[in-house]
Amino acid sequence: MAVNGVPLVTKDMWDYIVPLWLGLLSAIKGLSRKDESSTYFPDQPILFEMKRIGGQRLEVSLSASHPDLDVSANADEKEFVLKLTEGGEYFFSMLLHMDQKNRPLYEHQLESFTEIRAMYS
Repeated sequence: MAVNGVPLVTKDMWDYIVPLWLGLLSAIKGLSRKDESSTYFPDQPILFEMKRIGGQRLEVSLSASHPDLDVSANADEKEFVLKLTEGGEYFFSMLLHMDQKNRPLYEHQLESFTEIRAMYS
């Protein structure tokens, strides 16, 4: 994931991707209720944060126990949330086809992303 050309999340940081997407979804939902929201990467000391900074802009940042991994960038809120939503919808749609036993969980997450998309469209 890159924001305005600044790499925030790299493949090296991924661990448990389903719980990571669930955390990102929760953070997006939290942003709908307040001006900042965050989630930790599963089993890692990496904090993903989004903060409204005015003018429809977000500061999106990652902070970790190692300062060299700390990074942040500004983004248009609507554009960022819709792109993140698009990624989540794609991810859970793929899982629907690959893992039938967890279908209800994936369908629920897709519904949540659809609700978020409607809020920002």
